Amino acid sequence: MAGETAAHRTLIGGTGAFPTTVYPEIVEVKQNWDDNWQFEPELELVSAAVHSAGQDLDRLTVRRRHGTLIHPWESSLSYHPAWSGGKAWWIRLGLCSGQGYQQAFIGQISAVASNPMGGTTGEQTWTAYGPAQILRKIDVSKSYWYIGEEGEEEEKELGWIPDMNGRDEAGMLVGNRTAEEVDDVCYEYGGTSTWTHYDYAKYLLAKFVDESDDDGPAWTLGGQAYVLKDISETIQFEASQTVFDILRKLIPVKYGLDFTVRPTYAGFEIFVYSLSEYPSSYSTKTLPANPNQVAIRTGDTSYVRTSQTETSADHVYSTIRVLGGRIICCCSLFGTGHESDRAGSLVPKWDPDLETEYLAGLPADPGEESTAGQNDQFRDRDRFRAVFQQFGAPAYWEFNDGRANLKFDSEGNVISGEIADAQTTVRSTLNWIPLREGYDYTTATATTYGPSDLEAEFLPPAAWLPDLDLEDPFSEEQIWRPVEKFGLDLSVTKNDWGIFINATPNHFLAKNQWDDAEASEYDPDLLGGCDYTNLCCTVAFETDQRLTLEYKIPGAGPSNGVKDVLVDDATLWYVAAGTVVGVDSVGDLQFTDQPRILRNDATRLELVMAGAVSRYFWERSRCSITCEGLYPWIGLIGQILTAVHEGSSIQQIHAPITSIEWTRGSGEGGGGGGDTTVIRTGFAL
Repeated sequence: MAGETAAHRTLIGGTGAFPTTVYPEIVEVKQNWDDNWQFEPELELVSAAVHSAGQDLDRLTVRRRHGTLIHPWESSLSYHPAWSGGKAWWIRLGLCSGQGYQQAFIGQISAVASNPMGGTTGEQTWTAYGPAQILRKIDVSKSYWYIGEEGEEEEKELGWIPDMNGRDEAGMLVGNRTAEEVDDVCYEYGGTSTWTHYDYAKYLLAKFVDESDDDGPAWTLGGQAYVLKDISETIQFEASQTVFDILRKLIPVKYGLDFTVRPTYAGFEIFVYSLSEYPSSYSTKTLPANPNQVAIRTGDTSYVRTSQTETSADHVYSTIRVLGGRIICCCSLFGTGHESDRAGSLVPKWDPDLETEYLAGLPADPGEESTAGQNDQFRDRDRFRAVFQQFGAPAYWEFNDGRANLKFDSEGNVISGEIADAQTTVRSTLNWIPLREGYDYTTATATTYGPSDLEAEFLPPAAWLPDLDLEDPFSEEQIWRPVEKFGLDLSVTKNDWGIFINATPNHFLAKNQWDDAEASEYDPDLLGGCDYTNLCCTVAFETDQRLTLEYKIPGAGPSNGVKDVLVDDATLWYVAAGTVVGVDSVGDLQFTDQPRILRNDATRLELVMAGAVSRYFWERSRCSITCEGLYPWIGLIGQILTAVHEGSSIQQIHAPITSIEWTRGSGEGGGGGGDTTVIRTGFAL
């Protein structure tokens, strides 16, 4: 059949392309998949249609007359009883042409309607849906795991579905599939390897759909499914959803992909195809062209009844941007007591009037003094919560002279000498930092000293204060300790770039700031308190930049259209130069000497951009071509209709064929009587 095989620029039309004779349809049924097909001449085609997954369900309608009548192959009247069976039976439609028999539709009968015509005479109408309906009727609410001690793993069926490649609190991709295929069939849950969309689609079909081991249809992946091996996203699942809906997520339109369900000798195939006539590339990633392309010549044949084409630029954009999540910076802030050029990047964040009131203690009557206990009880009030405890970046912070506000190119590389634009008003500190437990970040390449069989956790924000060397109490040398070693609790500020230290009492941190204070049962200058001006902390926050790719026609302006495609979970993390990453064995602070990229998802965005360019850079055309006769062109679904030739004119289409529809006319046999085949193109929604 013309256009059914994978051939570049197949041409339909012209001399000899259309058969001169179109034979009647052949309708066959069977109750079970492993039964033999039974030819049922009494079942007559009414209409049929096959579609891409992005359009509609395949559908077949046939009719059967019953009662005392004469069928075309009979020589006399005979009685044909009404048929009581058929629901859930398999049914297929074959069309015959000069090129032989071709299967046009296969599915399962879903409904029957009866139309009595008097006496025992009547007509039954049967409706069947294609194999995509099977996928729509399989709900998935469980998952298969292959777990256990090494060498003793076993498959377990659990009653919930984890996200595919879940993400931790930091948004980091966490693989959760096995390292090897189980029984050489498919991967399952139960490991730390990352799923690709191809892996998960194969698992989905094998564990929930395929019936080849039970004398049912086999389900496979085909077409350009290999493109799915390059996609590894996080997919969140509901408590229960259909196989079809999951496949729509695994074969995403945003990547310029769609699929159709095609029959095979043993069952069905999820046939994946590119929506683009041309390969679309960005940097290192390429969305391949759809290799199956067809042109239709309408002017050279009398079989084409009508041809309608609509071209629209509604979805054309001259500027396309793929936007990741906001870039995350990890850096250190230093109190005013430090000697470095970053001193003063961590300042008090409490009202000075409250500090004055705190130092004064409980107001006493004239001529009287409050006791130390009364003063401390007064200072314990909620209104003083921030005093000596809340710290953050200055109101007009310069981001450590720009070290904490670097500018990056589209590949996630630091642009040397350039500082990104930033604001200092809307602030929030993350409750984690992109440094992992058990790693040494002072070396050129981070090295681990933690357990090799455990996934390292992200560290919380950290803060340090100097203390006397307790191992040598006669030494005046100070060593740095985490604030937790002083019995202090550390948290971050949600409306600022900074930290909150919970001390008891607050003025534990007010050493060298306590000269003018009224009496207290705890004097930080005498009882081992700390000086908050010596604080340093390492925190992380979202910057004002996103990881961004842009594809733009030179000179394009806003009126030419700007399309943003969001991939919120793709981001970039970096540690600014001069960030404190820990304390060494002798108690000295350890710093990074250069900015370090800890995560870069730029390559994840590249295939999204390639797909976006293929979808939004070209005009879209929808075409409807109606031919007289029934033609077995099911294989055209998913092919790109490149052009329609109408005599000397050529109408460019550049759109995938999304539907083939057949309608049986009133004539008997042959190609006349109003039989039609309609080819429609469109685009995945």
